[in-house]
Amino acid sequence: MASRISAERARLCSQLEKAISELHWKDYETLVDLVFRHAGWLRVSVLGQHAKSYDLELREPITDDRYVVQVKSQATRADLNKTIQDFSEADYRKVFFVVHSPAADLANAKNIPSHVELVAPAHLAALTLDAGLSRWLEEKVA
Repeated sequence: MASRISAERARLCSQLEKAISELHWKDYETLVDLVFRHAGWLRVSVLGQHAKSYDLELREPITDDRYVVQVKSQATRADLNKTIQDFSEADYRKVFFVVHSPAADLANAKNIPSHVELVAPAHLAALTLDAGLSRWLEEKVA
């Protein structure tokens, strides 16, 4: 039974990944915000108000560590490199670079600094499912 559930979960995540790529940029940003807030992090920036090359600034309430999230619909390795240059480990605990349609050079990127986390489409789809946002997503792309 567990293997069937796992297979169905993988199938649903694949469909969610496709749906995420169809979102309007504002809904996509909102989805990413909802995923991180579901994980218990607090947003300290105003959603959609861009400052210093990031889309979200978050705080983890237990450790008080600060994080930033750069949300991109499409991106290349050069876009990731710019984000890496903009933020050092001294600025934030971690920088999340979330992209639903990465160019090949980004999808296959190696040597990413430890303070930067590339959130690939499949990972975002799984996080969306874990956050219970599949119905929200379904309604947005309907």
